[in-house]
Amino acid sequence: MRIIGGTHRSRIIAPPAGSETTRPITDRVKVALFDRLADAGLVEEGNALDLFCGTGSLGLEALSRGSEHCTFVESNRHVRQVLEENIASLGLQEQSRVLSVNALGTGWLNTLPRRPLRMVFCDPPYALVEDEKGRGQVLGLIGLLLTHREPGGVIMLRTPVEVVPEQVEGYMELKRHVYGTMALHFYQRPLEESEAE
Repeated sequence: MRIIGGTHRSRIIAPPAGSETTRPITDRVKVALFDRLADAGLVEEGNALDLFCGTGSLGLEALSRGSEHCTFVESNRHVRQVLEENIASLGLQEQSRVLSVNALGTGWLNTLPRRPLRMVFCDPPYALVEDEKGRGQVLGLIGLLLTHREPGGVIMLRTPVEVVPEQVEGYMELKRHVYGTMALHFYQRPLEESEAE
């Protein structure tokens, strides 16, 4: 795993150790994701949130490309240790905060150190979004995040390609992009009327 753009381009970041497994996003898809975000003017500056972050691939990429701060949310202690080592190896401790909580618990939302959020990466376990109840919990979290976001800010949800999540009230029309066996879904907060005119 590596950073593919920005000030830390080509730096290697560690995957989970031992038997811990995540589904790292491929370089090709990461390039496509950040190209879309950059085209929308969302990458530089602003605050990011990386949910179900694993060892931090997306949040660290955002910081490398100019985000001011990223909050990482990861409940697995062993994976979180590797995440913290990755943050330290890149010298990004001052721009990062790691929350050791269950992302679906939602009580942590009021403890976010930096708001509003410009980019949110939501990469839950596939089994969670494949299950109707679990997917509903994830979409409920996306709904709660609406008021924590900048006007025009985006939440990216990654799922297996066969999962097509529902629209969430308050967001613009859902956009979906397929990359092989995975799909990226973009939930964007509308611009305020005064800004959109």
